[in-house]
Amino acid sequence: MSNSPWAAEEVMTEENVREISATDLIPAGNYEGQIMPLTDESFRVVQTDNGTHPLEGKTTVRLHVVLYTDAGERHLFTDAFPGTVKAVSKKGNEYVRPESRIASMLYKATGMFGQDFLAVCEFAAANRLKYRITVSKEKVDAETGKVYEAQNKIGGITAI
Repeated sequence: MSNSPWAAEEVMTEENVREISATDLIPAGNYEGQIMPLTDESFRVVQTDNGTHPLEGKTTVRLHVVLYTDAGERHLFTDAFPGTVKAVSKKGNEYVRPESRIASMLYKATGMFGQDFLAVCEFAAANRLKYRITVSKEKVDAETGKVYEAQNKIGGITAI
């Protein structure tokens, strides 16, 4: 683009991007936290172009988790689905989708088994729970060469 408003020195290198991504990571550990109250925008029906996603046509909820760390509040976003949905990995191994695992952890932490998931989320918004945060390592897909950046994940949720 010949009329770019940015000077040539105002570009990001791969190293810049990695540094920024690394500073966004929450250190692995256990933190008290709450989910933010749900809004209409929290819900979405999974729809893909090819229609083959394991959650295709199902309603998931986007959870905004506020963690209370020594460095202040940190925010983490994750999806949840209150049912057991399984998928098959590229290597052919069956696994439970992360959306189902997150919902399962919230049911277990709140003890609200058998209740509507909206009530579970409302409880988790009104009460602090303990979230175990993990950090996945950066990975490179050997077949495609695609780089998957390190990211935070919820490894467990328990009552306080």
